[in-house]
Amino acid sequence: MARDTAGAEAAMKGITFPAYGEHYVTLAELLVRLGSFGLDLTWRVEFDEIVDPRCVEMERRADAGMDTLTLL
Repeated sequence: MARDTAGAEAAMKGITFPAYGEHYVTLAELLVRLGSFGLDLTWRVEFDEIVDPRCVEMERRADAGMDTLTLL
């Protein structure tokens, strides 16, 4: 079964959430909560702050889009 995501893709500008503070939702938690819905999504990653050398590599790999399992 294919999902029609054209409308959602046109409307989706992105999601932003803090990765610090008293309580936060990690990216891994978000991806797991999406369940099977998230498997067909393509992700582009941007960081406001580079706090780890792996951030640069992740941004570089995600420029063209990254599937959910690779991102996870």
